[in-house]
Amino acid sequence: QNLQNKKYPRQSSTNCQEILSLNAKYLPSKLIMIRHGQSEDNVNELLYATKPDNAMRLTKLGWEMARMAGKALKDQLPPNQTVHFIVSPYARTVETFHGIVSAWS
Repeated sequence: QNLQNKKYPRQSSTNCQEILSLNAKYLPSKLIMIRHGQSEDNVNELLYATKPDNAMRLTKLGWEMARMAGKALKDQLPPNQTVHFIVSPYARTVETFHGIVSAWS
């Protein structure tokens, strides 16, 4: 069946308003993405021969980058703003998360 010729019903404006209302209630109003700080493999790609990608850790500079990102993030947010983090299980991203949240302690 040719999908290009298939007609789809239009959403009613009431239905669209309901969807927008639910989105506003349950979805965050802001999404901020932060990449991990400098990791061992960023400095020495030869490490991939002996260490799995998910085990690569932050360098000293990577930790400092994570702490700086946390301070910058905290400074952008209103006081007492609720923040949720989604973090990959890779070592460098977990360490970056710890560096970021250190801004709140």
